[in-house]
Amino acid sequence: RLECVGWLSKGCIRLTGDDEALFYRVLNVAVRTLRRAPPHERLRSCTIVYLHRMIDCLGKGTFGIVPSVLAEMLRGAGGDAKVASDVVTLVNQTISRFKEDSVEVVAGAYEVVVTGVLTLLDANKLLLSTQASQEARELRDLYKVWVQFVHGVAHLGLARVCVDGANAASLRPLVSSVIEGIGLIAEVSAAKSCVQVVSRLASLWASDSPAAAGGAVPGFRDFLFEAAGRAVLQACVAEWVNPKDAQGLQLYGEFAACQRAFDKVSSEAWASLLSARLLPAMGFDDRMVAEYVGAMRGDSEKAFRDVLIRHMSMVR
Repeated sequence: RLECVGWLSKGCIRLTGDDEALFYRVLNVAVRTLRRAPPHERLRSCTIVYLHRMIDCLGKGTFGIVPSVLAEMLRGAGGDAKVASDVVTLVNQTISRFKEDSVEVVAGAYEVVVTGVLTLLDANKLLLSTQASQEARELRDLYKVWVQFVHGVAHLGLARVCVDGANAASLRPLVSSVIEGIGLIAEVSAAKSCVQVVSRLASLWASDSPAAAGGAVPGFRDFLFEAAGRAVLQACVAEWVNPKDAQGLQLYGEFAACQRAFDKVSSEAWASLLSARLLPAMGFDDRMVAEYVGAMRGDSEKAFRDVLIRHMSMVR
């Protein structure tokens, strides 16, 4: 019946009061059944599909229901990456459609989603670097929708949820999971999304300026620069990044933009870290360091990208 009503909803262009009443009634029955019944794959799958339809049909009317349903699904997932991926995808749909107005869903589901996904990723980190099994592919799919979730939260005015109350304790593990993905997945598209998130987080919480968008988080800048800086520079010399390829060139552009963002929010902190430790550790001499930092602080991001490519090719 749940599937039938879901299919029926696809033909509803304009909802009547009777339509809405039916959809809400079926949704509430599905939620109660999900809570009382033991974990059941088909019930979970049908409920997820129906929720996707109801977000489209009922819009914000689903906001009071969605977080608790997602929590139930994750609790009954038993560490299943496919279930977690479905849950995060549904949150992403809500964020994509309602932007800042989705804060009720994001805030309500945040703790259980973040805890559940990070636990799964931490327990299976080695699988992320392979594609040798169905389990590994499902985990990589989960990671990609996870980064989309963090990207959406960071870019759409929802970032305050990450540092509100008890959520602040999970900020560093969340950011670390994104930083690790810059190199761990070894895919240009995944790395690009991760670097974009890192750049955004720097503008939110790594600045000393009281006018910064999110307000500085104590200690966050040093943590971000050290961890993300190393990850970005290591990816610059990775074999899977080819600057002669169009996608690889775009990724180098993101590497350049990220470092310029670090420099913009940090006065001398990022340039000092580069000059004193990160670049010398990669084999840069004083002349190369000076040229690198000078290009990073220049007027042209493209010129810095070209210097970045040239210098990294010399130390590969």
